[in-house]
Amino acid sequence: MPIINFLKNDITIPSIICFVKSHLQNGNNNKNFRRIEKYSCWSILLINGVEIEAKIIHNGRGKFRIVEDKYRAKYVHKIVDASDVIRCNVKLSDVLYYTKYKMARNSIKH
Repeated sequence: MPIINFLKNDITIPSIICFVKSHLQNGNNNKNFRRIEKYSCWSILLINGVEIEAKIIHNGRGKFRIVEDKYRAKYVHKIVDASDVIRCNVKLSDVLYYTKYKMARNSIKH
């Protein structure tokens, strides 16, 4: 029995660490972390009738992956549908950058 308890402790600790945000920053997945920080946004989601604030990233075909949440990582790595997203919180600096980029792109076409 002590061996089984030892193995249970070894198995559960890494599975808990993978949900911590600092784990995403360390290691070999720096490219992935930069992509997540660049293309993700905080949003309000409706999951099982509960409003949740989480950081999501687009997976394609109307699916979003939850990267981070404010509920002790309960919903991290869960895939949600686009219909579950109520709204995204966008910073004003991102909006200004996008409109400036869009205007510059349109002026080049003409």
